[in-house]
Amino acid sequence: MCKSFITGLGLIAFLLSIQHTAAQSAHTELLKGDKAYKEKNYAKAEEKYRSAVEKQGGAKENYNLGNAIYQRENYDEAIKHFEEAAGKALDQNQKAQAYYNLGNAHFKAGAWDKSVEAYKNALRLNPGDAQAKHNLAQARRRIPPPPPPDQNKQEQNQQQQDQQQKQQQQQQNDKQRQEQQSKSQAGKEEEISRQEAEELLKIMEQEEKKVMNKMRREKRGACSSDKDW
Repeated sequence: MCKSFITGLGLIAFLLSIQHTAAQSAHTELLKGDKAYKEKNYAKAEEKYRSAVEKQGGAKENYNLGNAIYQRENYDEAIKHFEEAAGKALDQNQKAQAYYNLGNAHFKAGAWDKSVEAYKNALRLNPGDAQAKHNLAQARRRIPPPPPPDQNKQEQNQQQQDQQQKQQQQQQNDKQRQEQQSKSQAGKEEEISRQEAEELLKIMEQEEKKVMNKMRREKRGACSSDKDW
């Protein structure tokens, strides 16, 4: 039994034929996608472009798929395909277009800073792109200005002052409470001392009365014993 095998050159030719077939199939899907895109049937265009990307995911396939997805307002996924197209594009003009659309997708997604960077990359490759310059200016206007250099420091100082005032007020309140408690305690002690003094005075008066009564009784007794019969 004879064994068949593919030589080195034959293997290369076989792989090239497979690649050529895949490229033809991807090109066919691209044409179908382009037709649907022109008809504004973006869902069908996305379907055909996805098929083209699966067969041959080059710069053009990703770029066209990104456009179809962008038209369907799926900006996050469109960003991924525009980035892929920009990375794989060999032609400077195509790379600039990919960065331009990437800037648009970031702009729609609300990522102003990333949009600015994408437009800058597009202009580095194509400095004469007036629309990229216009969109760059629009994106820059959306970015809020940074706070003044001293604003953060002023806010920190104000916070520290507020904190110190709160502490001082708290200390003053604590001091007032302590003074009120001391006065209340002193008043109670003074009231107790007055009561004790009054009770002691009563006891002394009672003892003095007892002594006087005793002296009277003793005096009466002495007189009666000396009386003549």
